[in-house]
Amino acid sequence: MRLHHAVLLPLLLAQVMLLSSCRPWLEVKLASSNEVLPAPAFTVEEPSQDGKPPRYNAIYVLAEDGTQVWFARAHSFGETQSRRIVYGEEPRGFETVDEPQPLERGRLYRIEVAGEAAGTLRFVTGQDGSVRPEKE
Repeated sequence: MRLHHAVLLPLLLAQVMLLSSCRPWLEVKLASSNEVLPAPAFTVEEPSQDGKPPRYNAIYVLAEDGTQVWFARAHSFGETQSRRIVYGEEPRGFETVDEPQPLERGRLYRIEVAGEAAGTLRFVTGQDGSVRPEKE
């Protein structure tokens, strides 16, 4: 039994070290407190870049149930990108993979931006068409 623990402990420690060494993160926020449907805007910042543009190559927007409602990817990977994303509009240097679906009122969505770094924001669409972060 002791031999079993002697083997498991190093494996467990290796897993913890691997999982804790994650990639840099991105801050994804609504561009303003006045964002509305049908095309809210978001800003993306990468604090580890010291003011330089963020590094990402994919934009995903998903509904609360996990259904993908928009997906765009960069033509080339590893480059810096725009700090501003508008729902459904291809940023310069991107192509749409899954056409944007209309965002519905009264729903929860998540935007994920990923590449060299990654970040996400959960946002809610109000019955009046307003868009706000899930938690303020």
